[in-house]
Amino acid sequence: METLIIWAVIAWLAVRWFERMSVARLELAQQRLADLQRQLPVRLTVEQMQGMIYCWDSVTNDFVCQGRDLAELRDNFARRYPDRNAAITHGPEELVSQLKQQLRSLKQDENLGGQ
Repeated sequence: METLIIWAVIAWLAVRWFERMSVARLELAQQRLADLQRQLPVRLTVEQMQGMIYCWDSVTNDFVCQGRDLAELRDNFARRYPDRNAAITHGPEELVSQLKQQLRSLKQDENLGGQ
């Protein structure tokens, strides 16, 4: 009878240990996933109304920022997400094309300024 109780206690301790290890591994995996998500750019949907461009998170539909041009959008985005990048993934084709052109101009200006 005592042997059975000892084995039951050992089994209970083993189950508790495995539970703790599983929880710790799950928490570590969740932290790694959160770190990876922070490294990915925020996917933006853009829309223009009355000369103002509005950006929403394409995944969550949360409002992100607004501005009159890409430079303002970039500055306002950086205030909200200082350690993240953005990618415009949705929006009217003409507006997206316009913003891409502004991006090329900004990059060219930055490259010229650094020389």
